[in-house]
Amino acid sequence: MSSIYFDNDLALNDYANVTCIAWSKGEEQPLLAVADGCTLRIFREGEELLDYNQERQGLPCTALAWHPTSKVIAAGWEDGAVTFTGPGAVNARDDREVHRDARILSIVFNPNGTRCVTTDNNGVVGVWKTDQRGLCNQMCHYRKSGAHDKVIFRTATPTGEPNLENPPFFFGGEQGIIYLADDFGLCSERYKIGSPLLLLEYYREKDVVVLVTKSVILVQFSLSADGKVTNESKLKLSCGPTPEKLQGCWAGPGLLATCSHESILRIWNLADDENYILSLQGIDERNSLSGDKVTSVDYNPRKQVLACGTRGGRMVQWRSSTLSGVPKSESNWQVLPVVSVGECAVDKLTWGPGEGLIHARTERSSVILSEAQLNTAVQAPLMAVQSSPMEIIVYHTERQVHLTVTANYRVKGLGVGPSTVLLGRRSFISQSALAEVLTAVRESGELRQAALVYCEALPYIGCSIP
Repeated sequence: MSSIYFDNDLALNDYANVTCIAWSKGEEQPLLAVADGCTLRIFREGEELLDYNQERQGLPCTALAWHPTSKVIAAGWEDGAVTFTGPGAVNARDDREVHRDARILSIVFNPNGTRCVTTDNNGVVGVWKTDQRGLCNQMCHYRKSGAHDKVIFRTATPTGEPNLENPPFFFGGEQGIIYLADDFGLCSERYKIGSPLLLLEYYREKDVVVLVTKSVILVQFSLSADGKVTNESKLKLSCGPTPEKLQGCWAGPGLLATCSHESILRIWNLADDENYILSLQGIDERNSLSGDKVTSVDYNPRKQVLACGTRGGRMVQWRSSTLSGVPKSESNWQVLPVVSVGECAVDKLTWGPGEGLIHARTERSSVILSEAQLNTAVQAPLMAVQSSPMEIIVYHTERQVHLTVTANYRVKGLGVGPSTVLLGRRSFISQSALAEVLTAVRESGELRQAALVYCEALPYIGCSIP
């Protein structure tokens, strides 16, 4: 069974002013938070949850992060306020003292959600004790020179043991200095590169810090048990003519994928000290992406799919074909069908929880792409095939004719009965629902028209095929 992406356009005030988005972590009823200028909006399947919106007149929302285990969203604002709200919060809470009159740049939770780190453009780094209900208490804060917008938790010890409860964290930013801090008030400089950071990542399997600077230097280093820098390496990257636009993400353990408005994705295998490329050229037989450039990238570890957005408004995906380990070369990646997103460059792609959700941002749109299987159903002499989210083609195999049926909603279920096709809002259509709709259609007497009926509290469309 093949799949299709349904596009859900979000209705926002100003697409060009969307500063950040964040997906909730749990796969059950995933939520998307969007910083739409001065308004924080929360969506479920494209529908806005108005009860949890926040708006601050003249003050843009600048940072977002969901709690790892509950539906609580932490938001940072232009004036330094940090708020906690959402369906899982006891009530909305905020703090305006730690980052007073500064712009919040980043918010990061530790894996268990017991600590939260916030940073601003005045060099203040706040550490919070948090829980699943949205309660927060300040534990300590640090003040260092420069703006800090990168934070990673050190979730392994030098011996390789996991450290998930209250791990220390690294932070850095425009000064090119990496600090190591904890929630007890201990903070110290650990590395200095002297150039602003574009990326700061943690290679957990080897307890290695990985960073890329604005001068496109890739740095790796470890810390010994006594905190000294070890295993340091530096590499000048090839990033094309616009290195300042570089984006990157992990594409597997020790596998870093980067793009910088070239016609290729660059894959850096840090474990083996090798690299290779994935090219847009020759993606399909028509070479439809000739001249296009990669503008954004994100990886879904559960699905093992690397997705990139392009300047021409497309999404290109590669699936890892390796059964174990990491893909060693471009031959280990299988290209998937190209998906059209819009008419302008895809500035940012962000996978949601699970395997079938991804958000695409352009200067003119904010779109949730939802992957679903195309439905088919057969009962001789009829065969129904879904051709688009809201369209079904019905074939009469004996008469060699076909009919197109269009619903006013996204079809998730499809059933065929004697001379009748049933379209449903959900993936499973029971036999009782099918029988009820068949009866209603027959009694309507309008064989060529759709009859809207209700069964099992959900609407279906049943149409008779004479």
